[in-house]
Amino acid sequence: MAIDQQGLYQTVTDMYTMVDRELGGRYQPFLNYGYDLRSGLAMEQQDAAFDIYAQLYHYVLRTVDVHGSDVLEIGSGRGGGSYYIKQYLGAKKVVGIEYLPQNVSASRDSFGSVNNLEFYQGDASNLDIEVSSVDVVANIESSHCYPNLERFFEEVYRVLCNGGSFCYADLMTPDMNEQVKQITAMLPFELTKVEDITDGVVGGLTLANQRKLSLIHELDISEERKAWWINEWACVGTPIWQDLQKRDLMYMHYVFKKM
Repeated sequence: MAIDQQGLYQTVTDMYTMVDRELGGRYQPFLNYGYDLRSGLAMEQQDAAFDIYAQLYHYVLRTVDVHGSDVLEIGSGRGGGSYYIKQYLGAKKVVGIEYLPQNVSASRDSFGSVNNLEFYQGDASNLDIEVSSVDVVANIESSHCYPNLERFFEEVYRVLCNGGSFCYADLMTPDMNEQVKQITAMLPFELTKVEDITDGVVGGLTLANQRKLSLIHELDISEERKAWWINEWACVGTPIWQDLQKRDLMYMHYVFKKM
């Protein structure tokens, strides 16, 4: 059955418009599921409260030398991941592309003073980025919302420099994972890593659970909306959390190199 691309984008836009409104002016630079590195991360005091979410970025990019590189994050959300790549992994420049303008605004409000860290509104399937201009592309917990995965991967390949790396991770069904394998096999990528990181992500969800519940219950929203947040953020015991436990949903991590 054909996917209604505009309809899907509108649904996601409406959902995150509501999320942005409910968060108000709160500093919440990450909304991902997080990861349990076991050892944690050395972060400055003002950033340490979000270390579990940053650990997902650290793990996904750990096999690529980001230092001194030009990095593009597609689906940069509220900006925390792009900030982590710039501030802690030593990228020369990071550009975050995000479909939702309210997330771009939140990112600029939070990180507008950081040198060589920029955020723009854009579409993952039609990037306003020059050919072969980026050393590293990152895409984390975003692509499952995209209606045209094939076009997205083609765009990643187009903007990467020869020899550049694509660090990719997402929540997906087994069917989506097969689709990712089929699409990327048709492009001249070298697959340098593939890993099911579901256990580490579930560990991150468990570690962050109380922190997330505290935030949700502080929000001035209805009980129905709180229940929505709890499930969408995959808090312990929710249907999404249970599906990850059963592997009806999985969290896959790939690294590709442009040949």
